Amino acid sequence: MNAHVSQGDRSMFAVFAGESYYADAGWRNYRGSAESPDAACRMAAEMTERESYGWWQVVDLEARKIIAWHGRVYGYGPGPEGAAVDG
Repeated sequence: MNAHVSQGDRSMFAVFAGESYYADAGWRNYRGSAESPDAACRMAAEMTERESYGWWQVVDLEARKIIAWHGRVYGYGPGPEGAAVDG
């Protein structure tokens, strides 16, 4: 799946998060987006604490790469640093 963002959309950093043992696949783990990597990481950390998620990832939608993560999805792992997002 390609993540296309219109030129008018400034939210270029997507946040994905979920439970470690019951992770959904792909966009079903999408939780929101932000205009900067720092804002996306803050959003992810706050959601993780509030919702007790076991992991989160921030994806740069323009570069199509995972740029930050926390935790582990059992059986999947967070992916290597800078791993390309499937397109």
